[in-house]
Amino acid sequence: MTRSARVVVDLAAVVSNARAVRRACPRAALIAVVKRDAYGHGAPAVARALRGIADLLGVADAGEALALRAAGIRAPVLVLGAVAPSEQGTLARAGCLPTVADERDLAAVPFQSDGRLAAHLKFDTGMGRLGFDASGASRVAAMLRRRGVRRLAGTWTHLAAADEAGFTRAQLRRFDESLQALARAGVDPGLTHVANSAAVLANPRARSYRAVRPGLLLYGCSPAGTRRPPWLRAAMSFRARVAAVRSVAQGATVSYDHTWRAPRAATLAVLAAGYADGFSRLQSGRGIVLVRGRRAPVRGIVCMNLTVVEVTGVPGVKAGDEAVFFGSQKGAHLPAEEVAARQRTIPYEVLCSAGGLNLRSWRGRRG
Repeated sequence: MTRSARVVVDLAAVVSNARAVRRACPRAALIAVVKRDAYGHGAPAVARALRGIADLLGVADAGEALALRAAGIRAPVLVLGAVAPSEQGTLARAGCLPTVADERDLAAVPFQSDGRLAAHLKFDTGMGRLGFDASGASRVAAMLRRRGVRRLAGTWTHLAAADEAGFTRAQLRRFDESLQALARAGVDPGLTHVANSAAVLANPRARSYRAVRPGLLLYGCSPAGTRRPPWLRAAMSFRARVAAVRSVAQGATVSYDHTWRAPRAATLAVLAAGYADGFSRLQSGRGIVLVRGRRAPVRGIVCMNLTVVEVTGVPGVKAGDEAVFFGSQKGAHLPAEEVAARQRTIPYEVLCSAGGLNLRSWRGRRG
């Protein structure tokens, strides 16, 4: 028997969003971020769909890079996160590029005798996580020269708050100073990149480098602090079956801890999915789902595998109908951004949770 909850991914939407980013940044290479299984959309499927559109694929770790290779993906792959020294050789043999973020990384990455380093160098300009401290860029440049490095595959930094103009301006200034330090030492930075999804939308200065690095935009969500562009197409929908429909009297309570009491006679639909399927318990008493194209509020606490919503006034609801936790139904739209806001989180988490926990199917371009 199949599970009720399922995720449908529209690969044509991913392709459409990627092409729109390319139009917005016509002189920049496209690094498509497909880390954590493409935010739950399926990294191999997304990578195949973006063949001929994306110049590189960005992943979180060596395991993700090697999984793409095992799936037959031959596109250039950049590991954005930390790589253990013991993994560097395997990555190099697979033709994948690591990020060099400290001296240990630099010592472990093999480089060619002609002075090329098959890696991207990361400077920390304000994120406070991985990367060489940008204030010591001259020392880093001198260290590269001593080790015989004359050209990097790329150089990048990570914006901490792309929607905050002042902080981002300071980060870009530090990054430019780091690039200048490399130039003074005679080190070619290679493909320079800064712009994440928010910067692609809102910061022309950040997207002026040689590449852009969108993630969330590819999947049809707009980052916090940015206006949703009209061309953006949501790629994922999260759905489940109506398991039962019940009529309750005024005063009846629903779900654990009787947190909701019916103020009047009501009709309720019990959905066969809950927090174990990626619909957060934080949606209890505040979430919305679509049933027959109408908005149905969550009543009571979201359970592990069941959620109760009110469908009073929605005609004809019956067991076996489909409910939509986010996505579209009968002309109605419930975006992942709204779902995220209701549980006081970000759409990244909503997408990753739904995509990572449920059966998925793909439609549209398959590559």
